Amino acid sequence: MTSTRTNPTTLAALWLTAALVFFVSEAIAAAAVAPPYRYSYASDYISQLGVPGWTRLAAVMNVGLCVQGILFFIGAVLAARASATGRRRLFLVLAALYSLGVILVAAVPFGLGAPASNLGGFHWLGALLAIFGGNAAIVAGSSVVAGLVGVRWYRKASVVLAVLGFVSFLILSQPAARPSLGIWERGSVYSIMLWQIFSAVLLLARRSPRSTKAPTRFSVS
Repeated sequence: MTSTRTNPTTLAALWLTAALVFFVSEAIAAAAVAPPYRYSYASDYISQLGVPGWTRLAAVMNVGLCVQGILFFIGAVLAARASATGRRRLFLVLAALYSLGVILVAAVPFGLGAPASNLGGFHWLGALLAIFGGNAAIVAGSSVVAGLVGVRWYRKASVVLAVLGFVSFLILSQPAARPSLGIWERGSVYSIMLWQIFSAVLLLARRSPRSTKAPTRFSVS
């Protein structure tokens, strides 16, 4: 796949926008939960906010999820085109799985207050794809974005975020974690948004002389 070098500022703006849309959508949907329901960031799943019977603004949460998934993937494509380092094809595959998972979660709301449906399995499949695909994409993507940020410790910090995401998911699956489901699920999901923000900030702060060079062409390996 041959393409032209992309402006890192565009990539940074996409990922910052995606994360901002997600967090704002989540807050808006949570604020719209009305009695007899109550929502807790500490004990309830994120996707509970996408159930229309639970919050009046469930559509806001579901749109926010889709925006996050789509912009994450577009950003991954731009990163793969702009960078000459890392496992670019693997990053794109994992980013696509993450995007598909997030969109499935939004398209098939499932949880307390949701109508009975045989499609709940697609919701959980989407959640698995989003969590595993997203955190794995951090590991693969850090090798790609590292060529753009030019910071030696960037990859190590990125892997730490991914490990925190995976560990949070493993804890989430344990019965003892039930009273704090929201905390551990957010640990497994927020790691992806935090990586986007972290990467975007470094991309915007970069001061590499290469940024002033004319666009070049290369083949994605």
